[in-house]
Order: sequence, then structure tokens, then C-alpha cells
Amino acid sequence: MIKLPIPVTLVLVVITAALIPLPFVKEKPRFRYCGHTTTIWDEIKPWRVFHCCRAGRLVSDLRNIYHAQEVHFVETGAYFTNLTDLAEKNFLRRQFAMDLHLDATTHWFVAVPKQLYLPGSYLLLSNGRIHFNPSTQATTNDYILYDPGQPNGRSRKITRLW
Repeated sequence: MIKLPIPVTLVLVVITAALIPLPFVKEKPRFRYCGHTTTIWDEIKPWRVFHCCRAGRLVSDLRNIYHAQEVHFVETGAYFTNLTDLAEKNFLRRQFAMDLHLDATTHWFVAVPKQLYLPGSYLLLSNGRIHFNPSTQATTNDYILYDPGQPNGRSRKITRLW
């Protein structure tokens, strides 16, 4: 048996004690721009690849819907009342089922339920915020994937990994 000096033994014991609970630590869910979950380990892997998915395209389409609604309101004084007119005039793709709801003339929202290739449901509000919920219908109390009032559109609720 190898006899180690006391300081070396103490260092080894401290390192071992620090590493034992690592597999049992549960971190808060972090969401990518599209709503897929990610962990710190996904971000520091040297072989990680660029994440591109259909949900990211949906978030981009929701942002385009918001901007198209704003432009149409400035030009005509009213918002689009259905997604068919909005898609025809602004060349938007509609790959997923979504509903446009108009409340009077000032507030509207687009709800996208969870579907085959989506990690959850999305909610676009008339102020441009995109809310996300991985399990149930998205509401205004859920994670904010995009907020035009924040730098780079990122909300403080989403933890930056870098």
C-alpha cells in the first residue's frame, strides 16, 4: 500500500467529496431560442454542433407575424384579422397550426399548440413577447423566449450559458 503525505491525502479527500454529488445535482431547465432544453454540458462539449430545428423557424415566423402586424397597423390603422390574409400579403410560411385571436382593435395574440416537431406550445402577444411552455398551453406566466424590449430580444428569465 502506498503511503501519501497528509496534505496530498487531504486534497484527494476534498476533491472526491466535491465530485460525489455531481451526478445528483438537478439544474434548472434552460431553454434555447427555439424552446428546446439545454444544459451546461451541451454548451461546453468540444464536439457540439449547431442547433437548427423546426421550432427555431416557428419562433422566427412568430417574430415576422409581429412585425407584419405592426406594419399593417401603421399603414391601415387596423391589425390583420386572420392569418390567411397576413400570410398572403407578407409571404409567411405556415408549417404549423396556429390561431390568431383579435381582442377589440388594440390587442391580439397568436397561440401555437404543442405539435409533432415542437418541444411545447408558444404564445405571441401584441407587444412582441413570445412565451413558451413545454407541457401545457403557453400563458403570460411562462418562460419568455423573445422580448423586443430586452437587449438581443433575450429575457432575464433565460439564463445565458456563456
